[in-house]
Amino acid sequence: MAATFFNGVPDATNNELYIDGIKQNLVAGQETTTASRTVTSSAMISGSIGTPHYKFNGRIGELRIWNYPLSSSDIQENMYRNFSGKEKGLVKFFRPCLEKS
Repeated sequence: MAATFFNGVPDATNNELYIDGIKQNLVAGQETTTASRTVTSSAMISGSIGTPHYKFNGRIGELRIWNYPLSSSDIQENMYRNFSGKEKGLVKFFRPCLEKS
């Protein structure tokens, strides 16, 4: 799975989600927002602070964070590629299931 998040007012057109390299159609959830959102150095994989809703119940095999949005073809070309962690634009690369707690 791959996701692209937009700095600014989020909506279904400027955020993208890919599953198995295929772009998914997104629609607004329970409520929409007109408030601007900014990507920060901290991240939450699922849910939100102060609410028990939308929690991820699974394991993440690998996580890559890039400093630019990947195109659909970038995602498809790289989804099975092994990375060293030193690729240009790759900010964070780790395998949570393999790292010791």
